[in-house]
Amino acid sequence: RGRAAEKIADLAERLGVGLIVLGSRGLGTVKRLLLGSVSEGVVRLAPCPVLVMRGEHEAWPPRSIVVGEDLSEEAKRAAGIAANMGSLYGVSVLLVLVHLMVLETIREQSMTAWTVDDEVRFRAWEHLHVLAGRLESECGQRPHLSTAIGDPPSVILAAADEGGAPSLVVVGSRGLGAVKRLVLGSVSAAVL
Repeated sequence: RGRAAEKIADLAERLGVGLIVLGSRGLGTVKRLLLGSVSEGVVRLAPCPVLVMRGEHEAWPPRSIVVGEDLSEEAKRAAGIAANMGSLYGVSVLLVLVHLMVLETIREQSMTAWTVDDEVRFRAWEHLHVLAGRLESECGQRPHLSTAIGDPPSVILAAADEGGAPSLVVVGSRGLGAVKRLVLGSVSAAVL
């Protein structure tokens, strides 16, 4: 009895499980707001990785794996799991790093523009290459790399939709508190 997400996360912690697997009904926005999403709650509370399944029987095994990468420790761990699964199933892995645009005021021209610092983009690309090299040495398969500018969940889901075959989408979860999640948003919740 109680809230399903809390009970599942508590049981996983007590049993010391390595992976929680659950389904997602794909509730619409209104129903999810009213009822809450068990899968989102489990992802937020779980002491281990969570695999949320959507789709029919043809959704598994995946034909490709798309990893939302932000170079945080959580995302790097998620990429490691994804690379191992890619090797296991013999499918390609794509690491997608999305840069958020920053609103910048250009004083001389009294206008604003959305920009992304070129130095930040270059350094992120270098770190992505290093991560891909590490994953290749650990898993025997080098992931493909992609960077983009925009809304991370939208870019990640668009990459997963390319090719039309079922893709496994992998993202790390930083476990942000409620206030930070409201301010910054949660990529994992938006992807779900």
